[in-house]
Amino acid sequence: MSAVQRRIAVSCAVAALGVAAATAIVVLVRSPAPDRAPQIVQVDVTADLLARVTRFGAVVPVDGGGVRVANAALARALGLEPDDVITAISGRPVARDFDVYETIAALHDDGATATFVDRSRGPVVHWRLAPHSGP
Repeated sequence: MSAVQRRIAVSCAVAALGVAAATAIVVLVRSPAPDRAPQIVQVDVTADLLARVTRFGAVVPVDGGGVRVANAALARALGLEPDDVITAISGRPVARDFDVYETIAALHDDGATATFVDRSRGPVVHWRLAPHSGP
């Protein structure tokens, strides 16, 4: 191997190491820190709680999209803060009370045992649904 070929080989190796180092730095910087990793709040939700959410006036639309649970005690029982805005349930966007009723009815019809509730702030809420009986 000539001196020129050795210089080319060493230059390519140095360039490859530089690219690998830059890639490692980008991955480390962009990875979430363990304390910033998304958390999920888990809540057991009974059929009674779901029925209360579907009552007329239980949720109210919020300007800008989403709904808020009108009753603070019910909101807390569902793992929400009283001023939380629900933006989606089970991946379905909710912007009005009927969207909530429709989604909960679909969960019941599908025999779902859990769902995720997205809210405008804070971690996602995971509702573990109590099994229901009947049709």
